[in-house]
Amino acid sequence: MPLVEAVLIRLENHANRSHPRGYVGDFSAEGLAARWHVDADTIGRIYAQLEEPDIGWIDQDQIVTFWDRNPDKIDETAKDRQQRVRDRKKGYKQLAQQAAQGLITPQQRLEREIALKDSMEPKALMTAWAELSASPARHGASRRDSVTVTPRADQNINQDVREKAQSGSAGQGTEDAKSGEIVHIGEAELWIAIEGRRIITERMRITTQLAETTIARWRRELADDVVFLASIIQAAAATSLISAQFHVLISEQIKRRQQEEKGPALPLPPVSLKRSNDRA
Repeated sequence: MPLVEAVLIRLENHANRSHPRGYVGDFSAEGLAARWHVDADTIGRIYAQLEEPDIGWIDQDQIVTFWDRNPDKIDETAKDRQQRVRDRKKGYKQLAQQAAQGLITPQQRLEREIALKDSMEPKALMTAWAELSASPARHGASRRDSVTVTPRADQNINQDVREKAQSGSAGQGTEDAKSGEIVHIGEAELWIAIEGRRIITERMRITTQLAETTIARWRRELADDVVFLASIIQAAAATSLISAQFHVLISEQIKRRQQEEKGPALPLPPVSLKRSNDRA
C-alpha cells in the first residue's frame, strides 16, 4: 500500500508539470522503477489498475479528478510582483553604478539596497533618490540620502524643529520647555530606543535592524546629541510623509545643525600674488 500511495503522489506531481496539466500519458514506469530500485512491472500494474473502470482514477491518459483538486487560478498579484522584481533588479544595478562613480557612499548603497528589498514600491523609491541626485546640495558639495520635498512640508518641519531645539537641544532641562517635549538626556535615550525606533521603522518602511543602524549613524553625525535627535524625529512624525521623504526631513535638519555648529565660513586673509617671472 505505501508503494501505491507513493505512485499516486508521483503521478499527481507529474500531472501538475505536464502540458496540458493533468496529462500522464508520457509517464515512464521504467524510469520511476529505476530511480526507486523496484520492479518496473510492479509500477506498470499499479498504473494499469488505476485505469480500471471500477477505480477510474486515470482515463484517456488524464487524471480524472485532477482539475477538481487543482483548478486554474488567476493570480491577480503576479503582474505587480513581477514588476517589483524587475524594478528591484534595475535599482540594484543603478546603485552599483552610482557607488562605482562615487555618487553615493558604500554605507548609503547598503542602506538603499536593504530599503529596496523591503519596499513594496521600489520604483518610487528609486525615483525619489534620482530627484535627490538631480537637485543641488543645500550645504556644501556633498549629497546625502534625501529627496526634494514640497516647500510647505519643509517649512513646517523646520519651524517645529527649531522650536524644539531651542527648548532643549543642549541635553539639559529648561524651565520654558513645552509640555510633552523631551529635554533630558536619559529620557531622550529611552524614547529613541523604543518609540523613535518604532516611528522610523514604520515611516521609512525598513527593518528594525536597519532602523537601529540609521539611528546610530544620526547620533554620530550629531555628536550624540540625543535630545536634538529625539526632537527632530518627533517633528518629522508630526507630518504625513513616509519612506525617503520622511528620511530627508531628518537628514536635512542634521545637516543644518552641523552647519550651525561649524559657524559661518571665515573670509580668507589677503594674499599677495607674484608672477612667475618675478624675482625675490
